[in-house]
Amino acid sequence: RSEAPESGRAVETRDKIRSARITRAARDTRSTVKTRIPRNARGATSTRRPPNTDGSPRTGPRGSTSLQKTAPSPRDGRAYSVPGKNVSSWKRKSDLAEEKMDSLAHGLVTLPAEEDVGVLLEGVIRDEKSLMLLLSSLGRKNSAEVCLRVVEWAKGSPGIKLNLFHYTKLINVMSRCKKWETSLKLYEELKAVGLQADAMTFASLLSACANSGRWKEALRLYQDMHDTGSVVSASHCNSAIGACQQSLQTDEAMRIYRDMQSRNISPDQGTYIQLILLCGKSQQRALANTLFQEMKACGVSANEFIYGSVIGLNVRANRTEEAMQVFE
Repeated sequence: RSEAPESGRAVETRDKIRSARITRAARDTRSTVKTRIPRNARGATSTRRPPNTDGSPRTGPRGSTSLQKTAPSPRDGRAYSVPGKNVSSWKRKSDLAEEKMDSLAHGLVTLPAEEDVGVLLEGVIRDEKSLMLLLSSLGRKNSAEVCLRVVEWAKGSPGIKLNLFHYTKLINVMSRCKKWETSLKLYEELKAVGLQADAMTFASLLSACANSGRWKEALRLYQDMHDTGSVVSASHCNSAIGACQQSLQTDEAMRIYRDMQSRNISPDQGTYIQLILLCGKSQQRALANTLFQEMKACGVSANEFIYGSVIGLNVRANRTEEAMQVFE
Protein backbone atom coordinates (compact mmCIF):
# COMPACT_ATOMS: atom_id res chain seq x y z
CA ARG A 1 0.00 0.00 0.00
CA SER A 2 1.52 3.31 -1.05
CA GLU A 3 2.06 5.97 1.67
CA ALA A 4 1.26 9.62 1.26
CA PRO A 5 4.36 11.81 0.85
CA GLU A 6 5.38 13.75 3.99
CA SER A 7 4.92 17.45 3.96
CA GLY A 8 7.88 19.80 4.38
CA ARG A 9 6.71 20.77 7.89
CA ALA A 10 6.65 17.13 9.03
CA VAL A 11 10.14 16.50 7.74
CA GLU A 12 11.43 19.61 9.53
CA THR A 13 9.83 18.49 12.82
CA ARG A 14 11.31 15.00 12.54
CA ASP A 15 14.82 16.42 11.91
CA LYS A 16 14.54 18.67 14.99
CA ILE A 17 13.57 15.73 17.19
CA ARG A 18 16.45 13.63 15.86
CA SER A 19 18.92 16.49 16.40
CA ALA A 20 17.70 16.99 19.98
CA ARG A 21 18.16 13.28 20.73
CA ILE A 22 21.71 13.33 19.36
CA THR A 23 22.59 16.42 21.43
CA ARG A 24 21.17 14.85 24.59
CA ALA A 25 23.09 11.60 23.99
CA ALA A 26 26.35 13.49 23.45
CA ARG A 27 25.84 15.45 26.70
CA ASP A 28 25.16 12.26 28.65
CA THR A 29 28.29 10.68 27.19
CA ARG A 30 30.49 13.59 28.30
CA SER A 31 29.18 13.34 31.85
CA THR A 32 30.29 9.70 32.25
CA VAL A 33 33.74 8.59 33.40
CA LYS A 34 34.72 7.27 30.00
CA THR A 35 35.54 10.55 28.32
CA ARG A 36 38.31 9.94 25.82
CA ILE A 37 41.16 12.42 25.84
CA PRO A 38 42.21 13.41 22.32
CA ARG A 39 45.64 12.48 21.03
CA ASN A 40 48.23 15.11 20.20
CA ALA A 41 50.23 15.42 17.02
CA ARG A 42 52.86 12.91 18.12
CA GLY A 43 50.31 10.18 18.73
CA ALA A 44 50.73 10.12 22.54
CA THR A 45 47.84 10.58 24.89
CA SER A 46 47.31 14.25 25.60
CA THR A 47 47.37 15.40 29.23
CA ARG A 48 45.40 18.58 28.63
CA ARG A 49 42.58 18.85 31.14
CA PRO A 50 39.07 19.93 30.16
CA PRO A 51 38.27 23.52 31.16
CA ASN A 52 36.22 24.46 34.19
CA THR A 53 32.56 25.39 33.91
CA ASP A 54 33.48 29.10 34.09
CA GLY A 55 35.86 28.71 31.14
CA SER A 56 39.10 29.04 33.15
CA PRO A 57 41.81 26.46 32.40
CA ARG A 58 42.57 23.72 34.89
CA THR A 59 45.97 23.82 36.56
CA GLY A 60 48.34 20.92 37.20
CA PRO A 61 51.71 19.60 36.03
CA ARG A 62 51.89 18.27 32.52
CA GLY A 63 51.87 14.50 32.50
CA SER A 64 50.56 14.24 36.07
CA THR A 65 48.58 11.09 36.80
CA SER A 66 46.20 13.20 38.87
CA LEU A 67 44.69 14.38 35.60
CA GLN A 68 43.40 10.89 34.88
CA LYS A 69 40.75 10.52 37.56
CA THR A 70 37.59 8.51 37.70
CA ALA A 71 36.16 10.28 40.75
CA PRO A 72 34.04 13.42 40.17
CA SER A 73 35.96 16.65 40.04
CA PRO A 74 35.33 18.87 43.08
CA ARG A 75 34.96 21.91 40.83
CA ASP A 76 32.14 20.96 38.52
CA GLY A 77 31.11 17.45 39.62
CA ARG A 78 32.16 15.88 36.34
CA ALA A 79 34.70 13.07 36.09
CA TYR A 80 37.49 12.77 33.56
CA SER A 81 39.56 9.70 32.78
CA VAL A 82 40.97 7.74 29.90
CA PRO A 83 40.22 4.15 28.93
CA GLY A 84 41.78 1.44 31.09
CA LYS A 85 44.57 0.70 28.64
CA ASN A 86 45.93 4.26 29.03
CA VAL A 87 45.68 4.59 32.83
CA SER A 88 49.15 4.64 34.41
CA SER A 89 50.70 3.18 31.28
CA TRP A 90 54.14 4.43 32.29
CA LYS A 91 53.80 2.61 35.60
CA ARG A 92 52.80 -0.59 33.87
CA LYS A 93 55.75 -0.35 31.51
CA SER A 94 58.05 0.25 34.49
CA ASP A 95 56.65 -2.77 36.31
CA LEU A 96 57.11 -4.94 33.25
CA ALA A 97 60.71 -3.74 32.87
CA GLU A 98 61.42 -4.54 36.53
CA GLU A 99 59.87 -7.98 36.20
CA LYS A 100 61.99 -8.64 33.13
CA MET A 101 65.16 -7.54 34.93
CA ASP A 102 64.27 -9.55 38.03
CA SER A 103 63.95 -12.65 35.88
CA LEU A 104 67.27 -11.86 34.20
CA ALA A 105 68.90 -11.26 37.58
CA HIS A 106 67.64 -14.61 38.82
CA GLY A 107 69.12 -16.29 35.77
CA LEU A 108 72.47 -14.59 36.33
CA VAL A 109 72.57 -15.56 40.00
CA THR A 110 71.94 -19.21 39.16
CA LEU A 111 74.38 -19.14 36.24
CA PRO A 112 77.53 -21.20 36.93
CA ALA A 113 80.65 -19.15 37.60
CA GLU A 114 82.47 -20.59 34.59
CA GLU A 115 79.69 -19.53 32.19
CA ASP A 116 79.92 -16.20 30.37
CA VAL A 117 77.26 -13.70 31.48
CA GLY A 118 77.12 -12.38 27.94
CA VAL A 119 75.06 -15.42 26.97
CA LEU A 120 72.13 -13.95 28.91
CA LEU A 121 72.92 -10.26 28.48
CA GLU A 122 73.38 -10.07 24.70
CA GLY A 123 70.41 -8.36 23.08
CA VAL A 124 68.80 -7.52 26.42
CA ILE A 125 71.17 -4.98 27.97
CA ARG A 126 71.60 -2.47 25.18
CA ASP A 127 72.01 0.89 26.90
CA GLU A 128 72.82 2.58 30.21
CA LYS A 129 69.21 2.56 31.43
CA SER A 130 68.73 -1.19 31.08
CA LEU A 131 72.09 -1.76 32.77
CA MET A 132 71.02 0.39 35.71
CA LEU A 133 67.77 -1.57 36.08
CA LEU A 134 69.68 -4.83 36.09
CA LEU A 135 72.16 -3.60 38.72
CA SER A 136 69.24 -2.51 40.89
CA SER A 137 67.66 -5.96 40.61
CA LEU A 138 70.95 -7.65 41.46
CA GLY A 139 71.45 -5.23 44.34
CA ARG A 140 68.15 -6.29 45.88
CA LYS A 141 69.51 -9.83 45.83
CA ASN A 142 72.86 -8.71 47.35
CA SER A 143 74.65 -10.39 44.46
CA ALA A 144 77.94 -8.49 44.64
CA GLU A 145 80.01 -10.89 42.55
CA VAL A 146 77.41 -11.07 39.79
CA CYS A 147 77.24 -7.26 39.69
CA LEU A 148 80.98 -7.10 39.11
CA ARG A 149 80.76 -9.67 36.31
CA VAL A 150 77.96 -7.72 34.63
CA VAL A 151 79.91 -4.46 34.85
CA GLU A 152 83.00 -6.08 33.37
CA TRP A 153 80.87 -7.31 30.47
CA ALA A 154 79.35 -3.86 30.01
CA LYS A 155 82.79 -2.22 29.76
CA GLY A 156 83.47 -4.16 26.59
CA SER A 157 80.02 -3.77 25.08
CA PRO A 158 79.47 -1.15 22.36
CA GLY A 159 76.79 1.42 23.06
CA ILE A 160 77.14 1.19 26.85
CA LYS A 161 79.19 3.71 28.80
CA LEU A 162 79.39 3.50 32.57
CA ASN A 163 78.37 6.69 34.33
CA LEU A 164 78.34 7.88 37.94
CA PHE A 165 74.96 6.27 38.64
CA HIS A 166 76.33 2.84 37.74
CA TYR A 167 79.36 3.27 39.98
CA THR A 168 77.25 4.58 42.85
CA LYS A 169 74.84 1.65 42.63
CA LEU A 170 77.73 -0.79 42.44
CA ILE A 171 79.47 0.77 45.45
CA ASN A 172 76.19 0.66 47.36
CA VAL A 173 75.88 -3.08 46.72
CA MET A 174 79.49 -3.62 47.84
CA SER A 175 78.81 -1.62 50.98
CA ARG A 176 75.82 -3.77 51.94
CA CYS A 177 77.92 -6.88 51.36
CA LYS A 178 80.77 -5.43 53.52
CA LYS A 179 83.26 -5.40 50.66
CA TRP A 180 85.05 -2.19 51.57
CA GLU A 181 88.15 -2.95 49.51
CA THR A 182 86.11 -3.38 46.34
CA SER A 183 84.23 -0.17 47.12
CA LEU A 184 87.46 1.80 47.39
CA LYS A 185 88.77 0.25 44.15
CA LEU A 186 85.61 1.36 42.36
CA TYR A 187 86.06 4.83 43.83
CA GLU A 188 89.58 5.05 42.40
CA GLU A 189 88.32 3.69 39.08
CA LEU A 190 85.58 6.28 38.68
CA LYS A 191 88.09 9.02 39.36
CA ALA A 192 90.44 7.54 36.77
CA VAL A 193 87.77 7.70 34.05
CA GLY A 194 87.08 11.38 34.78
CA LEU A 195 84.01 11.10 37.01
CA GLN A 196 83.55 12.96 40.28
CA ALA A 197 81.83 11.31 43.22
CA ASP A 198 78.77 13.06 44.60
CA ALA A 199 77.13 12.99 48.04
CA MET A 200 75.36 9.68 47.38
CA THR A 201 78.60 8.03 46.26
CA PHE A 202 80.45 9.21 49.36
CA ALA A 203 77.58 8.06 51.56
CA SER A 204 77.93 4.50 50.24
CA LEU A 205 81.72 4.62 50.56
CA LEU A 206 81.62 5.86 54.15
CA SER A 207 78.99 3.29 55.00
CA ALA A 208 81.27 0.54 53.67
CA CYS A 209 84.11 1.79 55.85
CA ALA A 210 81.85 2.13 58.89
CA ASN A 211 80.53 -1.42 58.50
CA SER A 212 84.09 -2.73 58.51
CA GLY A 213 85.64 -0.33 61.04
CA ARG A 214 88.08 1.13 58.50
CA TRP A 215 88.60 4.45 60.24
CA LYS A 216 91.67 5.60 58.26
CA GLU A 217 89.90 5.11 54.95
CA ALA A 218 86.82 6.85 56.33
CA LEU A 219 88.88 9.88 57.36
CA ARG A 220 90.46 10.05 53.90
CA LEU A 221 87.04 9.94 52.24
CA TYR A 222 85.75 12.57 54.68
CA GLN A 223 88.61 14.85 53.66
CA ASP A 224 88.02 14.14 49.96
CA MET A 225 84.43 15.32 50.34
CA HIS A 226 85.59 18.71 51.57
CA ASP A 227 88.38 18.94 48.98
CA THR A 228 86.01 18.23 46.06
CA GLY A 229 83.29 20.56 47.34
CA SER A 230 80.74 17.82 47.81
CA VAL A 231 77.78 18.47 50.09
CA VAL A 232 78.56 17.06 53.54
CA SER A 233 75.60 16.18 55.76
CA ALA A 234 75.26 14.81 59.27
CA SER A 235 74.80 11.28 57.90
CA HIS A 236 78.23 11.41 56.22
CA CYS A 237 79.83 12.54 59.47
CA ASN A 238 77.96 9.87 61.42
CA SER A 239 79.37 7.15 59.15
CA ALA A 240 82.91 8.48 59.60
CA ILE A 241 82.40 8.66 63.38
CA GLY A 242 80.93 5.16 63.32
CA ALA A 243 84.11 3.83 61.69
CA CYS A 244 86.16 5.49 64.45
CA GLN A 245 83.79 4.12 67.08
CA GLN A 246 84.31 0.54 65.94
CA SER A 247 88.07 1.01 66.11
CA LEU A 248 87.96 2.89 69.47
CA GLN A 249 89.50 6.02 67.93
CA THR A 250 88.12 8.59 70.36
CA ASP A 251 90.37 11.48 69.33
CA GLU A 252 89.56 11.12 65.64
CA ALA A 253 85.84 10.80 66.33
CA MET A 254 85.87 13.96 68.44
CA ARG A 255 87.85 15.76 65.74
CA ILE A 256 85.10 15.02 63.21
CA TYR A 257 82.48 16.11 65.75
CA ARG A 258 84.22 19.45 66.37
CA ASP A 259 84.73 19.89 62.63
CA MET A 260 80.98 19.47 62.17
CA GLN A 261 80.33 22.29 64.60
CA SER A 262 82.88 24.57 62.93
CA ARG A 263 81.28 23.96 59.51
CA ASN A 264 77.73 24.57 60.84
CA ILE A 265 76.70 20.94 60.29
CA SER A 266 74.12 20.24 62.97
CA PRO A 267 74.72 16.94 64.81
CA ASP A 268 71.66 14.72 65.12
CA GLN A 269 70.69 11.90 67.45
CA GLY A 270 72.73 9.40 65.44
CA THR A 271 75.87 11.51 65.98
CA TYR A 272 75.51 11.43 69.76
CA ILE A 273 74.62 7.72 69.77
CA GLN A 274 77.93 6.91 68.06
CA LEU A 275 79.95 9.22 70.32
CA ILE A 276 78.37 8.09 73.59
CA LEU A 277 78.68 4.46 72.51
CA LEU A 278 82.38 5.13 72.01
CA CYS A 279 82.58 6.72 75.47
CA GLY A 280 80.95 3.63 76.93
CA LYS A 281 83.46 1.31 75.26
CA SER A 282 86.45 3.38 76.39
CA GLN A 283 84.96 4.18 79.84
CA GLN A 284 85.17 7.97 79.36
CA ARG A 285 82.51 9.12 81.79
CA ALA A 286 83.39 12.82 81.81
CA LEU A 287 83.32 13.05 78.03
CA ALA A 288 79.96 11.29 77.92
CA ASN A 289 78.51 13.80 80.41
CA THR A 290 79.88 16.70 78.36
CA LEU A 291 78.38 15.32 75.14
CA PHE A 292 75.05 14.76 76.87
CA GLN A 293 74.89 18.37 78.02
CA GLU A 294 75.84 19.62 74.53
CA MET A 295 73.15 17.43 73.06
CA LYS A 296 70.53 18.97 75.32
CA ALA A 297 71.79 22.47 74.49
CA CYS A 298 71.42 21.72 70.76
CA GLY A 299 67.83 20.61 71.25
CA VAL A 300 68.48 17.03 70.17
CA SER A 301 66.25 14.54 71.95
CA ALA A 302 67.81 11.56 73.74
CA ASN A 303 66.55 8.02 73.43
CA GLU A 304 66.68 5.13 75.89
CA PHE A 305 70.13 4.04 74.73
CA ILE A 306 71.68 7.45 75.39
CA TYR A 307 70.03 7.75 78.81
CA GLY A 308 71.07 4.23 79.78
CA SER A 309 74.67 4.67 78.61
CA VAL A 310 75.27 7.96 80.42
CA ILE A 311 73.59 6.80 83.61
CA GLY A 312 75.45 3.48 83.53
CA LEU A 313 78.84 5.18 83.18
CA ASN A 314 78.17 7.40 86.19
CA VAL A 315 76.73 4.62 88.34
CA ARG A 316 79.71 2.35 87.68
CA ALA A 317 81.99 5.21 88.74
CA ASN A 318 79.90 5.76 91.94
CA ARG A 319 78.79 9.18 90.68
CA THR A 320 75.17 8.94 91.73
CA GLU A 321 74.58 12.70 91.82
CA GLU A 322 75.83 13.12 88.26
CA ALA A 323 73.69 10.19 87.18
CA MET A 324 70.62 11.87 88.64
CA GLN A 325 71.44 15.11 86.81
CA VAL A 326 70.63 13.34 83.56
CA PHE A 327 66.93 13.65 84.40
CA GLU A 328 67.08 17.40 85.08
